[in-house]
Amino acid sequence: MFYLHEAAYQCITTLQINGERENTNPDCRRLSSWTTITKPYHVGEINLISGARLRVISSSKWIDVVHDWHLVFLQAIPLDAVAAALVWYGLPHDMPRYERLRQFDWRGALLIVVGVGSLTTQLLQGDHLDWFNSSTISLLALASAVAFPLLILNEWRHPLPLLKLQMLGRRNFAYAILGLVLFLTISLTSSVVPQQYLAEIQGYRPLQEQSLDLLLSLGQFALFPAVAFLLDHKWVDARAAMLCGLSLILAACLGCAQIDASWNRDQFRFWQYLQMVGQPMFAVSLLMFATNTVKGPEESPYASALMNFARALADAGGTWFVELVTRWRGALHSGRLVDQAGQNWFRTIQAKTLLPHDPAPLLPDGQPGATGSLQQFASMIEHQVSVLTTADIFLLMAALCGVYIFVTVLLPVRTTPHASC
Repeated sequence: MFYLHEAAYQCITTLQINGERENTNPDCRRLSSWTTITKPYHVGEINLISGARLRVISSSKWIDVVHDWHLVFLQAIPLDAVAAALVWYGLPHDMPRYERLRQFDWRGALLIVVGVGSLTTQLLQGDHLDWFNSSTISLLALASAVAFPLLILNEWRHPLPLLKLQMLGRRNFAYAILGLVLFLTISLTSSVVPQQYLAEIQGYRPLQEQSLDLLLSLGQFALFPAVAFLLDHKWVDARAAMLCGLSLILAACLGCAQIDASWNRDQFRFWQYLQMVGQPMFAVSLLMFATNTVKGPEESPYASALMNFARALADAGGTWFVELVTRWRGALHSGRLVDQAGQNWFRTIQAKTLLPHDPAPLLPDGQPGATGSLQQFASMIEHQVSVLTTADIFLLMAALCGVYIFVTVLLPVRTTPHASC
């Protein structure tokens, strides 16, 4: 599936490059540049936050209401058909020029598909296949280790590369790429992490989990133009807006780190509101840093390709990071809780409980206190492990926000609206 997405990204990028070269009208070139810049970034950032949540909400309805998970994948077909018709109608018609195929970076496209596809598949499926104990993961790791150095060398020397790596030498653009990777990772604290907790601990169904996301998505649709209007004033520093957004996300992560087994979606609501305000401030400021470093229309397709490339890696990397913390910290908490229960077996396993309908797991003679009492005790241990692991994920995400706040103070330089014009 990733190969298809990556192929689509590269086709769009190639279309943009050829369109920029053929357009000679200065006004049209400026319009094309604005469209090319804002479409991958502005619309893309909205899609990263709100659009993804709305798609998951609609997917939950197919699972909970219609009870057919196949429709989760089929729901995209009607909208894709409409989008294809709009592209066919809206894009200017041009005669085929097959000589352009000679200029295409075929080696780069092949290396991207092999290298990035192998790496993302390795990150997403590593836990399921037991990592390097699996021959599949070992082959994928070898393929990505060989393809990435060759990709960097090829893109650096190619006259018309898919990824113009020289743009990373600009401070603001490098900052934006790093911020995009971080944003896609920490945004999981407002979607995947709470949903996993509510499903595992409180037994929420998908439709119940998404009721909170629906309110957040609608709120962010309203906040995006508001933040963009604010940043359109030259007296507003995008770095200050970025710091405010990061501070709100940091506060939300620290607040959610106080989680316990009694939390439900109502306890998450206030901290999700902070995310609702902080994420648009982060994303739109990131957009401004990225677009204002593009020097002309001819560079906008390269910027788009680099952002899509970083996004493809960050999508898989964020999921891998959450799974890594869940596995490592979960094993640590599980071992410690079981060890404490064994060392204090009388107080934890054979002690009398406060409620008569909740008997001790074991009687003084070592027999089960009731049918399934040991299984219930083991389930309580698992719940506590999930709670502690979820708190650790929020704390680590807060630490990432703190590190990026420090980077924001040092790396980017101030940018003003329309600095690229």
